[in-house]
Amino acid sequence: MGNQEIFDKLKNAIVNQDINGCPVITQEALDAGITAFDIINEALAPGMKIVGDNFEAATIYLPQIMMSAKAMKAAMEILEPILAEEKGDDEGVGMAVTFVQEGDIHDIGHRLVTTMLGANGFEIMDLGTDIPNEDVVEAIAKNKGKKMLLVGSALMTTSMLGQKDVVR
Repeated sequence: MGNQEIFDKLKNAIVNQDINGCPVITQEALDAGITAFDIINEALAPGMKIVGDNFEAATIYLPQIMMSAKAMKAAMEILEPILAEEKGDDEGVGMAVTFVQEGDIHDIGHRLVTTMLGANGFEIMDLGTDIPNEDVVEAIAKNKGKKMLLVGSALMTTSMLGQKDVVR
């Protein structure tokens, strides 16, 4: 089976919410010599993009998104240790402080972006979900002088409003 066929199979596993199949296909991809980074960029992320597009088109709903996210999480549990190994001990491109805004616990996009930043050389400081502005500011202050990228996430409009206060 060629790489593109494996990518398509894994992308379909994400789109079809195949929680058990996703890690199996991920391991197949690794066994075929495909890098963790390529698995994410060529299959998992595009699969989640399709899920997002389907949600936007109202052809699927939140339960299907959650199941696709679980399928992706199952794949990421295999890939994250490999990505950490591949990253090595170099300085990287800087630190990414990631969090989901206070009042919000929706972390599908947050997890995906955090993983992709880590795969691209960022040191990750993941503060988690439902994080108050004060905790974000404190984390930034503790790392003053480092190259930093602030990555806040919010799905709910009520929590989005608090993001502007973090930047001030």
